[in-house]
Amino acid sequence: MPKVKRASNYFPHEKHHYKILILIGLVGLWLILELLGFGVFNRSSQNNSINPAPLFTSGTKYTASSIMGGFTIEVPEGFEVEEKPPTVILHHQEGDIVINKSNTNFTSLESYLADLIAQNNLIPEQNTRLNIDNFEASMQMLKTPSGSRVKVFKIYINGNVYSLSAENNNLYVNLDQIAHSFRVPDNK
Repeated sequence: MPKVKRASNYFPHEKHHYKILILIGLVGLWLILELLGFGVFNRSSQNNSINPAPLFTSGTKYTASSIMGGFTIEVPEGFEVEEKPPTVILHHQEGDIVINKSNTNFTSLESYLADLIAQNNLIPEQNTRLNIDNFEASMQMLKTPSGSRVKVFKIYINGNVYSLSAENNNLYVNLDQIAHSFRVPDNK
């Protein structure tokens, strides 16, 4: 009886089996490392912009650094807070609420606001005098030269003016909440 040849031989040379197994092993290892985030094609390493992790996420009180005056605010749900002195930015999917601190030589909030409006050609549509944490404050609706509207709270504290503002009217309720929660530690 004649010898029967195999119909198909997947690996024609058995001495090369180990090379193919090593290749399969290396490809498998590469895939595992990719899945774990250590791979050559790590997506975060391809991002040229650096976005620092938020310093704070919403739902509790936030205390600004001493550079910003160490004020405390209550942050509503859905916001992330980023501090870049002299600014604190509360990021939200609807837009941002911005808190700025500036020094002034004006001795009252009223004179500061009058100068600010004149210098920037702003049109006040509403002006309400307030007292926030026993400090002179105001809430204004302003129209800018470009025609946009902004809601701004100004709080005057010993030659410093804190400005809390939002341009998106969907954030006005949150802005009100934040402004009325504004506190300065050790204020008696």
